Amino acid sequence: MFMGCAVGTSIANAIEVTGLPQLVAAFHSLVGLAACATAFGSLLASADHTMSAVHSIATFLASVIGAVTVSGSIVAFGKL
Repeated sequence: MFMGCAVGTSIANAIEVTGLPQLVAAFHSLVGLAACATAFGSLLASADHTMSAVHSIATFLASVIGAVTVSGSIVAFGKL
C-alpha cells in the first residue's frame, strides 16, 4: 500500500492541472485491467473449473465491464 501511495504521489506531483484528464483516463484503464485480471484469477482459482451460477455470472460481468473500461479509457486517453 505504501509503494502504491509513493508511486501515485510521485506521478501526481509530476502532472500539471491540464494533464489531469489524461491521467484519470490512464488510471481508469488500470482499474479495468485489474477487474479483468481478478475475473481471470477467479476462474483459475476454481480447481475443477466448476462454479455456481452466481459465481459464473459475476466472473463474466467483471471481465466484460473491465474490458469495456480498458478499451474506453484508452480511447478517451487518445482523444485527449
